[in-house]
Amino acid sequence: MKDKAALYSAPGSASEESALRHWDALGKGNEAAFIAIYDQYVEALYHYGERLTTDKTLIEDCLQDLFAELWLRQKELPEVQTVKFYLFKILKRKINRKRTQRAKFISETATDFDFELTLAPEAENDGWQLASAQRETLLRALNQLTPRQKEIVTLRFYDNFSYEEIAEIMTLSNRSVYNLTYRALAVLRRTIDESTWQQVLLALLFIQ
Repeated sequence: MKDKAALYSAPGSASEESALRHWDALGKGNEAAFIAIYDQYVEALYHYGERLTTDKTLIEDCLQDLFAELWLRQKELPEVQTVKFYLFKILKRKINRKRTQRAKFISETATDFDFELTLAPEAENDGWQLASAQRETLLRALNQLTPRQKEIVTLRFYDNFSYEEIAEIMTLSNRSVYNLTYRALAVLRRTIDESTWQQVLLALLFIQ
């Protein structure tokens, strides 16, 4: 697992500025730039895929399709503000499309995929710790959230996307994202002791 800072790609961050330079170079056919983008984001993309489906083969197939298309259509790459946001959005679209196709094939409904949230290992090495009981309480509360609330919380706090980016990734309105985030935090606030709330907010940076 890469360290937490390496997974952040907010506009203006050093990692994102580097990715944008690679993106521009990829558009000119630079193979090293393609490899750099792959190396920078494939782990975070795979981890995001695990929040959308348990089918690891499906995740790997969608990732392979995504990066193959980047290389094959390099002359047609769109202008982007953040590479990470664009890649997350495309991966979600590919996984949802294949899940929907599969659901139609087997006469089932493609519903929101539920997943269990955990604290990333690097949380223990960041100069602070929640007590064991507090960790258990936090994780229990997090895993009582709806699948969409879980996805929004991880995209916002762990992946560091803006509310507007989350809305586009999840094909929701901005208001829906705000409301779902507010409700998720309200659930946590009711569950967590007031004296440890600030620690909990910090811990949200490490949920995965």
